[in-house]
Amino acid sequence: MRAAFKLHKSFLMITTLLVLNINFAQTKEETVSYINDIVKMSKGVGSINGERQHYVTDQIFGLDFVYCKGRYDDLSSKSYYDIKYYDIPWVTMSENIEINKERELYEITIKFSGKFNYKMNFDGVNKDGSVGIISIYVLPSKEESVKRALLHLKKLSEVKDLFGN
Repeated sequence: MRAAFKLHKSFLMITTLLVLNINFAQTKEETVSYINDIVKMSKGVGSINGERQHYVTDQIFGLDFVYCKGRYDDLSSKSYYDIKYYDIPWVTMSENIEINKERELYEITIKFSGKFNYKMNFDGVNKDGSVGIISIYVLPSKEESVKRALLHLKKLSEVKDLFGN
């Protein structure tokens, strides 16, 4: 009887650990979706530089691209921008993620050892090029969650799938 109880107890412990592991082990797509849900709801003041305020009005976070739209307001004018980063080499992302906590939204700066492309429109003027850095903006309550998710995404990007991709 005691042996059966110990076996049953061991089975329950192993089952519990497996269930917990499954819940915490998100795929790339689930991780990206989680980050995207947070950045989509993160709108507001991203930074203030002297008299100039930066408002974030829309963001999209994906494996294929990251997009941010907003405006800069100063005493005399407003400037509008949108920027899209693409061909992002997630595997080259640095584990040193910087967080600027000065405003209503926290700016998370993600650095890469490799470069990738961007397209930007600033007040009707188009520009494109390559960079090695992305900034996203999040609510203060989500800062650590997004940082952990980004580091998880980096680890997932380093793992090859069964087909060598």
